[in-house]
Amino acid sequence: MKKKILAIVFCVSMFFLMCACNATTPTKSELPTPQGGDKTRPRATETPIPTVEGGDTEEVPITDYEECVATTKLAKDYAGILVEKVTDEELEDYIREILEQNRMLEERDRAIQNGDNANIDFTGYLDGEPFDGGADTGFDLEIGSGSFIDGFEEGLIGAKKGETRSLELNFPEDYKRNPDMAGKAVVFEVKINSVSEYVLPELTDDFVSDLTYGDYPTVQEFRDYCMEYLTEEKQYLTVTDYLVENTEFSNLNEAYIQASLESMKSYYEMYAVMYGVDLETFMLMLGVEDSAAFWSEMEAEMRRLEKERIALYCVAKAEGITLTEEEFTQYATELAESYQMTLEEFLEDRERKYIEQSLLMERALEFLLDNVIEK
Repeated sequence: MKKKILAIVFCVSMFFLMCACNATTPTKSELPTPQGGDKTRPRATETPIPTVEGGDTEEVPITDYEECVATTKLAKDYAGILVEKVTDEELEDYIREILEQNRMLEERDRAIQNGDNANIDFTGYLDGEPFDGGADTGFDLEIGSGSFIDGFEEGLIGAKKGETRSLELNFPEDYKRNPDMAGKAVVFEVKINSVSEYVLPELTDDFVSDLTYGDYPTVQEFRDYCMEYLTEEKQYLTVTDYLVENTEFSNLNEAYIQASLESMKSYYEMYAVMYGVDLETFMLMLGVEDSAAFWSEMEAEMRRLEKERIALYCVAKAEGITLTEEEFTQYATELAESYQMTLEEFLEDRERKYIEQSLLMERALEFLLDNVIEK
C-alpha cells in the first residue's frame, strides 16, 4: 500500500520551465522525473538482479558483495542508532504536501492575480510574423510559475476573462531552449479564456478514502499511516547515512556505477528522441539548467548507493543473518512476479547468489530498523 500512496502523492514535482516558443512541449505527467532529494532516494535493497549470459536482458557488471566483506571496515555501534522522532509539525507539513499535490481549480469572476491559473490562447510574432512553436490555444498557465519568458506571466496580472493583451517582450540573450530566438524582440497576443484559483481539498474521510482507494477510510487512519511512513523513512535515512558515513570502503565496483549512470542517461535519451529534441534540450524542459552538475550528482548518488549496499551486506554477515529455503523461494517468487515471469523462468536466467545477497541486505536493514533508539 505504501508504494501506491507514494505513486499518487509523493512523486517529486519537476521544475518544468515551459518556453513560450514551443507549443508542443509535453506536460509534466508525460515526462520522467529527475531523481534526487531525500524523499526520492532509492533504497539500496532495490538491487537489480543481473541475468546470466544469454538472458533476456543485458548483463550488468553488478557487484558480488561477498567479495567486499574482507575489504570493508564496518561502522561501529550500528545496532542502536539514535533517530529523532517525527514531530507533529513534520506530520502536518507532510499532509499539507499531499493536499498541495491534489489541489483543484475553481473559476473566479475577477482579474488575474499572482498564483492563479489562466486559460489562454496566445500567438507570438517576430518582425510582425508568427514564429514556429509560438502559439497555442486553451493553454493552462499558472501565473508566477516562471514557465514562460520574463514579463509574460507578469503582463497578464490584472487581465479579466475575455480580455486580450499585447505583450512586447525580449527572449533572454542566453536562451538555451531555442538559441535562434535568443535576444529577439517579440510580441505576444494573449486572450484570456478563464481565470481560476487553486484551492486545497479539505482533509475529510471521503478525500482520504478516495486517495487511498479505500485502504484508509478515515482521516485518523490516514494520519496514522502518514506518521508510520514518516517514521520509517526518517529511520531509514538516519540509519543508512550513519552506515555510509562511518564505514570505510575500498574497491568500489566502478564498472557497475558507470553502467548504472549510462542506463539512466539512456532512459532520458529515449524520452528526448520521443519529443524530437537532443538530451541537453530535454533536460532543460525538465528544469535542469546545468545538466553536467545534474549527472555529477546522480553519479555521486549511485556511488553512495553502492556503499550502502556493501554496508548492509556486511551487517548481515556480521550479525550472522541467514536465509531459509522458504524465505528465498518467497522472495524470488515476488521478484519473478514483478518481472511478469514464472519462478522457473526467473531463476533460469539469474544467479542465485545475487538474489540471496539482495535479500540479505533487506534482512540487515530490518535488523537495523528494529534496533534504532528514538530520541
